[in-house]
Amino acid sequence: MTVPVPTPAPTFQVKALHPYVAKRPQELSFGEGEVILVTKKDSSGWWDAELKGKKGVIPGTFVQDYTPSTAAPPVPVPPVPVPVAVPVPASSSTSKRQCSFDVFFVVNVIFSLPGALTKVGVEFNGESRALKLALTSLEGVVTSLREKLSITSPITVQFFDPDLEKYVLLEDVEDLPKEKIQFKVVAQALSWWSWAPDASWSVKGYAATPYHSLLVKEGSHIHQPAALDKFKDAARWLGFNPDQAHKIFAISNHTLLTNFDNYRSTLQGKHRASGALFKKSDWISLPQSEQRKVFLDWFLTSAGKFEWNNDPAKPKCIPMLQGTSEGAVWQICQQGFGVVATTDQLFYGRGMYFTSKLSYAANYAQQSGGDGKVFLLSLVNAGNTFPVTEHPEQAGSLLGQACRSGYQSHFTIVDSTNYTKAFPIQSATVNATTTADELVVFQDTQAVPLFVFYVK
Repeated sequence: MTVPVPTPAPTFQVKALHPYVAKRPQELSFGEGEVILVTKKDSSGWWDAELKGKKGVIPGTFVQDYTPSTAAPPVPVPPVPVPVAVPVPASSSTSKRQCSFDVFFVVNVIFSLPGALTKVGVEFNGESRALKLALTSLEGVVTSLREKLSITSPITVQFFDPDLEKYVLLEDVEDLPKEKIQFKVVAQALSWWSWAPDASWSVKGYAATPYHSLLVKEGSHIHQPAALDKFKDAARWLGFNPDQAHKIFAISNHTLLTNFDNYRSTLQGKHRASGALFKKSDWISLPQSEQRKVFLDWFLTSAGKFEWNNDPAKPKCIPMLQGTSEGAVWQICQQGFGVVATTDQLFYGRGMYFTSKLSYAANYAQQSGGDGKVFLLSLVNAGNTFPVTEHPEQAGSLLGQACRSGYQSHFTIVDSTNYTKAFPIQSATVNATTTADELVVFQDTQAVPLFVFYVK
């Protein structure tokens, strides 16, 4: 019997649109115009490639397909007008430590040519430079700007609307005028949930899906006091003693954080522009509306602890806990929550489940040798929340259902005395000792991991 030999994936050549300097050992550096051989294209955006005898990964957004026999000559680009510098607003002070949004620079981008690939002039920290961008999608524009300007924090992109004579939030590239497009990019320092990994962090994962981890604490030895302070903040907000954590790792995954922040910005635009579709409140007319109000008020009170939720126009984001296996935890840190999206009991919808109560999450956490049970502390974007009173074993339940139309999450408060039969309470008073909350989200971009910790 002859065993068929697998056919290798086809290789192809690309040409660099912009220079790129490798930031990690597994990346390749290249100059503008260099021809690179791609050996594997990955959905993460990082492609396996070869250049000058070296192998590594390259960012797909920096290159375009190249065919030597049919390569067209470059299109002449007229001079780029120098944009006007925009004053940088001073960071606002806050009484709550590490919980503020600070605008730390503003970037003006003026497009000199319409089309799929456009040369742009950028004013960045008082310095002018020329870039090329593809105007194919909002996500592509945001990702390219962050990469080319080395912006690690989330950004919002505005464009000048000639009809309104003012800058408005860019929600779709189809909204852009046909010529003389002017962009304003505002970067925000999200000081609590953003990290800035340095040489003390370890690079984990694969070349296409890397992330960073930092040992914060092990036993009585504290390795990173600043990161431990952040963990203690979250623990106090969630109501558990941070000293219970025997070992703590901080997690930074740039790709997951970028996707999380882009989804939050997009959702904010949808809520404002199409509230009837994406921000419904029809729960008011459903049975048990009074009990639903109890649940929703509880959630909004919890979300109100965090200063970043003070703006009612922004989707609510809250730190939450999840107990699972050690293997699943580190998979999530590398690839996101989509890898374990269907492992829960699904009482209140087919999504990813979180709770703010450590003792309740412990029912699902698995033992990891001598380190104890393993937990994940994540930031979760709840969006517009549907309060659930439906019993999972009765007619009309949400058991295994998709997210209710017009909402982005389900929330309920359950009797936690028997976690295998944790059903919604029927009392207007929430007893913190005998109850727990459950938040269900349905997109993997609605959560980003921040800490892995172990409790003995």
